[in-house]
Amino acid sequence: MKSKAFTLIELLVVISIIGLLSTVAVVSLESSRSKARDGRRLADVRQLRAALEVYFTNHNSYPSTGGSYESILVGTGTLHVLETENLMAKLPVDPQSTGSPSAMTEYYYGSPGWWDTSWPYQIQFQLENRNPAAGNVHPTIPMWGPRYMYSVHP
Repeated sequence: MKSKAFTLIELLVVISIIGLLSTVAVVSLESSRSKARDGRRLADVRQLRAALEVYFTNHNSYPSTGGSYESILVGTGTLHVLETENLMAKLPVDPQSTGSPSAMTEYYYGSPGWWDTSWPYQIQFQLENRNPAAGNVHPTIPMWGPRYMYSVHP
């Protein structure tokens, strides 16, 4: 008499295929998430640049950090003036920010001191993926971990 049930081998093959497909789906989902976070970072930087240009129009200069870099996360930092002058409702925060300044998950703003006058300011940020087609975004020296450091300036 023939049985109408599946054999153990058939069940193992089906379970293996389901496991493989779910692994591929999870990996591609994480890739999409990291690209979405990078897109938000680029949009944040564009928004910062636009606010800095309005600030420049109003004051005929960019906010100065005196030749150093500082985290944009710090609420009393140089760019806090963009909020106080209503040029931005709130300074942007990296999508993976922990809430405290960290080199891996924050935006940094710097204005040159006497040592460099080739650009009036620079915003540094990190992307999770290489993004050479980001438009006026310049790769900088990789500093920490598997992320890619970029900067923008006018």
